[in-house]
Amino acid sequence: MRKKKKIIIWGSAGHGSAVLDLINNIGLSLFTFLDENPKAKSINKSRLIKGKKNISSFLEKKNVSKKFLYTVAIGSNQKIRLNIYNNLKKMGFKIPTLAHRTAYISRTAKINNGTQIFANTNIGPNTIIGESCIINNNSNVDHDCNLGDGVHIAPGAILCGGIKIGNNTLIGANSTILPYLKIGSNCIIGAGTVVTKNVKSGTIYYKKK
Repeated sequence: MRKKKKIIIWGSAGHGSAVLDLINNIGLSLFTFLDENPKAKSINKSRLIKGKKNISSFLEKKNVSKKFLYTVAIGSNQKIRLNIYNNLKKMGFKIPTLAHRTAYISRTAKINNGTQIFANTNIGPNTIIGESCIINNNSNVDHDCNLGDGVHIAPGAILCGGIKIGNNTLIGANSTILPYLKIGSNCIIGAGTVVTKNVKSGTIYYKKK
């Protein structure tokens, strides 16, 4: 029987639970969680290394970069997730794309390293997904979209064709972005919002009652 590859998940909170389920779905084996918060709690009684000093000591061990795969499970802060990803990348750690077996990804789509693609998602033809993105459950990223690094597409969000999104932007749950619009970097699109115009970088855009 072929031995499962072991992976380390950075982030032992809510999104960490989702990523644990994702790696189990695709046949990877968890080695440990990492979390800088000294008060972090173990998920499902899994091994956890917590606190910055303990994590640094672990990462500096011989051959750690060669033994394991890594992924960053921080869903609540795009900048922090991308910073951790970039630091691990500079240190030479392997951070692959993780895609749930039920996700549909067009053969002409390009998915960059560190991105997590969850259950029942659709990524259309000629779409480009940046590094360390989250494409969450039941979301749709249609044809010819271009997503920057660190983008989070929350559950049930719909991106119509030809949309461009800058780095570190969050597209809220069940929101809809109409075709060929541009959403800047560091934006937050509120849950349930229908976006009908371009959105400048740094904007919090939500559905008005």
